[in-house]
Amino acid sequence: MTSWDILLEAVEDLALDTFKKFKLKLSHIDYEGTHNLSRGLLEETNDSVRLADHMREHYGPDIAVEVAICVLEGINQRDAAAKLKQKKQQGEETGDYRQKYRDHVARDFRTFKEVNACLRENVTLSSRYTKLVMVTNSLGISEQEHEVLSLRERRAEVGMEDAHPALTVETLFQPDERGQVPQIIVLVGGAGIGKTVTARKIMLDWARGAIYAQFDYAFYINCREIDLSQQADMLSLMDLISACCPYGKASPEAILASPEKLLFIIDGFDELRFSLDQPENKLCSDCGERKPVEIILSSLFQKTLLSQSSLLITTRPTGLRRLKWCLKEERYAKIMGFSDAEKEEYFYKFFRDEEKAIKAITFVKRNDTLFAMCLVPILCWTICTVLEQELNEGKDLVRTFRTTELYVRYLSSLFKHGSDDLKQDMKTFLSRLCCMAADGIWKQKILFHEKEIEVYGLNHPVLLSLFLNESVLRNHMKHVSVYSFLHPSFQEFFAALFYALENNEETEELGTPVKGIKKVLEKYSEYDTNWILVVQFLFGLLNEETSEYLMERTACKISPRVKEDLLKWLQIGRRSTLCSGGVISNLNVFHCLFEIQEETFVSNALEHSTGIVLKDCTLSQYDQMVLSFCVKQWTGLEYFHLEGCTVALEDHENKFVPGPPDRSHQGAVLLLKALIADDTIGFLGCKCTLSAHTQFFFRQYSQVLLCSAALNPFIPQSGLMLGIALAQVQELALGLVERHEVCMGPLLKRLWWCRLTNAICGDLATVLGTSQSLRELDLGANDLGDHGLQLLCEGLKHPSCQLQMLRLVGCQLASSCGDLAVLLSTKQSLKELQLEGNELGDPGLQLLCEGLKHPSCQLQTLRLLNPKIGSTCYGDLGAALSTNQSLRELELIDDLRDPRVRLLCEGLKHPSCQLQKLWLRWCQLDSACCGDLAAVLSTSQSLRELDMHGNELGDPGLRLLCEGLKHPSCQLQMLRVFQCELTGACCGDLATMLSINQSLRELDLGDNELGDPGVRLLCEGLKHPSCQLRMLGLWHCQLTSTVCGDLAAVLSTSQSLRELDLGDNKLGDHGLQLLCEGLKHPSCQLQTLRLWHCQLTSAVCGDLAAVLSTSQSLKELDLGVNELGDPGLQLLCEGLKHPSCQLQTLRLWHCQLTSTVCGDLAAVLSTSQSLKELDLGANELGDHGLQLLWEGLKHPSCQLQTLGLRMCMLTSTCCEYLATVLSTKLSVKHLDLAFNRPRESGEQLLLES
Repeated sequence: MTSWDILLEAVEDLALDTFKKFKLKLSHIDYEGTHNLSRGLLEETNDSVRLADHMREHYGPDIAVEVAICVLEGINQRDAAAKLKQKKQQGEETGDYRQKYRDHVARDFRTFKEVNACLRENVTLSSRYTKLVMVTNSLGISEQEHEVLSLRERRAEVGMEDAHPALTVETLFQPDERGQVPQIIVLVGGAGIGKTVTARKIMLDWARGAIYAQFDYAFYINCREIDLSQQADMLSLMDLISACCPYGKASPEAILASPEKLLFIIDGFDELRFSLDQPENKLCSDCGERKPVEIILSSLFQKTLLSQSSLLITTRPTGLRRLKWCLKEERYAKIMGFSDAEKEEYFYKFFRDEEKAIKAITFVKRNDTLFAMCLVPILCWTICTVLEQELNEGKDLVRTFRTTELYVRYLSSLFKHGSDDLKQDMKTFLSRLCCMAADGIWKQKILFHEKEIEVYGLNHPVLLSLFLNESVLRNHMKHVSVYSFLHPSFQEFFAALFYALENNEETEELGTPVKGIKKVLEKYSEYDTNWILVVQFLFGLLNEETSEYLMERTACKISPRVKEDLLKWLQIGRRSTLCSGGVISNLNVFHCLFEIQEETFVSNALEHSTGIVLKDCTLSQYDQMVLSFCVKQWTGLEYFHLEGCTVALEDHENKFVPGPPDRSHQGAVLLLKALIADDTIGFLGCKCTLSAHTQFFFRQYSQVLLCSAALNPFIPQSGLMLGIALAQVQELALGLVERHEVCMGPLLKRLWWCRLTNAICGDLATVLGTSQSLRELDLGANDLGDHGLQLLCEGLKHPSCQLQMLRLVGCQLASSCGDLAVLLSTKQSLKELQLEGNELGDPGLQLLCEGLKHPSCQLQTLRLLNPKIGSTCYGDLGAALSTNQSLRELELIDDLRDPRVRLLCEGLKHPSCQLQKLWLRWCQLDSACCGDLAAVLSTSQSLRELDMHGNELGDPGLRLLCEGLKHPSCQLQMLRVFQCELTGACCGDLATMLSINQSLRELDLGDNELGDPGVRLLCEGLKHPSCQLRMLGLWHCQLTSTVCGDLAAVLSTSQSLRELDLGDNKLGDHGLQLLCEGLKHPSCQLQTLRLWHCQLTSAVCGDLAAVLSTSQSLKELDLGVNELGDPGLQLLCEGLKHPSCQLQTLRLWHCQLTSTVCGDLAAVLSTSQSLKELDLGANELGDHGLQLLWEGLKHPSCQLQTLGLRMCMLTSTCCEYLATVLSTKLSVKHLDLAFNRPRESGEQLLLES
């Protein structure tokens, strides 16, 4: 019997009067603090079945039985209670354990302790949960972005509904567009965004049967608890599972019987301090085997444990870099936060008073920063708390809140609780709390243990829970408390308060190693994201009104000395990373000045600076308002430069409150007025540079801006911005042609996604008809339409037009192909036409084909993607191919299944067809299509390159292709069939073909499950004396060390093979040792070897060094994403330094290298006469490592031309060394420093060099 059956039977046995007493007692039972069923509901319930149902829904089945026992005992029905107890016990012994586990989960996850520093009350999860926006994401997330400062950009992304496919919790494990069901889901989101609440809601809904019916068991694993445990402890996966289960140990056999029905929810991956990228030989496959916890989790992640189970992992962006190396075929989902509608829903839930909710949401919608912050649930709660306080005090919500004001008002709300004595304790407590916050940021700590709380003197019985969030975690058999701030931004606020407060005697006795404000500002100058918001808060706390408010409400006094320190720092900043040559390029500086809101201070701070340079950023309305405020106080502004910036207009207008919207905050208007107004700065006299890639979205004031820019004599011609989403662009373009005789070629080359319409095309046509220099024109992703193209063609047909390449990708073209056809038949210069993403339709393509068939057509390259044409049109295209004598390259992405491919092949087989390159990627081709393509291969005398990757050819399809490739007349030189669902069964046919074909030089078989047996067969063909293959791609083909002996035999035999890609295969050290035997053979001719992500370690580097010191052919070696480490690379360097080494390119991306090995690399650079390219990206070299490397780079014998240092933890400190190299070392041509922090001063040094 189930719990519900037992409960129903007990209630049915009650007499009528007892039934009434039972309901009365049930209405105020107060079972273990759980809310009671409402009396009204119980009074309306007159039958046993409905009562049992209500109890089950409210309490959960198991708890409902417990409650019934208590009620029966409370109304003196002891025999009935004893009988119910007995049946419950029998049910537990014989019942379905799965249901008992679900009931336990439902009970455990039904409530949670609200992150509410004032009340700390348990609330039901369903009453607080509001759905969050989730989108699919392919790791386009910065690990370094600040989780509060980036919210405005994220809010804009949430508004772009078409940017990413939307997801819901219910659809996370549904099949994708290719029908594949994901086993691993990674939920990514910033702190406080709702990852844990979402994970807990998933557990609750699963337990209630609302979602994921495919899983019998779901287990919630808290990484914070895992990290708290000693890493040396040995445990098994069953130990982790048992810790989740009630009623003692669960039956392993019952739970593990169907591993495909198990779901593990791993919450908070970023909080794990150990590495999960464990080598395969350390992993385990036995669920009962005890190992260190990092091995158990690594085995679960890498699917050596319960390979059929499913995982749902939550993490902050900071954990992504570690996570992605230990997962395969995972699907990423990004939690964006609340949508605009969900913010509104949250406000109504919070206030419960419609009038207050409307006032609050209206105010927030008119404040760009607050509206963006409401994406994050905990910050949304904070804003609601502050606004509730303001409304309860009878204040009108009319003034914009600065970021600091919000946090100060939240702090003041905490001081309202308790007696005067408590408030006195609170002042001391606050000083100590601020000290801990600052010290935590220096140590990069967000969790504080009980011992640390005691050290800082924060173990106050009332105040501790008021200011900090407590998490009670399991650590072995005991429970341990750890503490954190509500959100990282609160820790940053209290850290700022620590540096701003006067007289911190309370913290001096602690002896804590907190560094001074000078060090904080140094970190800020280095763009350390840990301190950006701290310094912004620091400025905000110095605002006079804020200081007085803080003093009045909390008795905390801000030190006036801090303001002097900050002003001095800003004034000398023009000689630091903040301001190079008097030009400020850090937008955060202006936000700091805006926070202080004191005109005299801002004016004094900017008096020695002369300009603004902002690059590659999005300026929200709030940013524009900030800039406007600063510009108004800046009397010495001479230079205003925006490069690669998007200046956006956003409307957060109230859609449900009547009345006109409040536009007083519109930053674009304010910024323009500040720049143009006579009493602030003359825009015409300002050196205003508008970059070619900048996109302005000023609507109402665009004409003023453009006219001013067009008349500006200071505009450098090479920096003119033409990518503007406005019709006035022609006025600027043509005006400058007349006034300054600008060469339009470099300016008009790329106008991709500039929001142009057909209104501009007449003016562009005029430019095309006069320009003698323009060779390329990219108008992709603009809504030109057919009329726009008609206008454009007038200029293109002009005899003076010399355009060679025209890109019209996604330009909403359809019926205008007649104009293009005329153009093709008359324009002798046009060589390339790209029309991807236009729904040309049958009439459009037929017209285009007429142009292609014209004898005067000189087009060489044509690209069409999803042209929306019928089968018969491919006959027209085939006819054009059989006639046109110039077309050499054709790219098609469309559904080409029969009869389309057959019609196309008729043209390809024609003797007059001159096509050399044919790209048919992702065209839904299957094995049935391959017979026609094989006939082309055996007939065509021109076709040299065929790319068919991403099609479902399968082994039968490739066998048919091999028949064409074996034909004596086949001239094909390159075949790409990666991702074509091939297996080892086709490798025999490939081997036979390779031993016969005399033309094929390049074959890419990557990302197919060929396996060791298949490649062993392939090797027979590769070793054949007649094989002429020069490049072979076998990346991600499920290979192991087993096949490496066969590949070594190929290397020692083949006289043609020059390039071999074995990346992303589990070759291991033993496999590479076997390969090295072939590489060292005197007959080996291989020049390029790619071994990225092949599970190699330092143990094999000695063998590689021996290859480098003997091979006379090897020129390029890719060892990226292998755990070589410093010891391994030191061995490798011995081979690189050998006089016989001929290596020119070495890639060591993400090989776990540190500065320790840089001295050895420097010795290589100063010795090697062959090494030209070195990629050290994604290794923690740091400035010290680069300093060591510099010794080799500056050596006269160094021949290096390209150096890759992406993501190497470099700062401005290293730029002095690099600048010296660049200014003196003429050999260095390419330097990649992306994703480091050279900052403005470092960049300036590099540019000057």
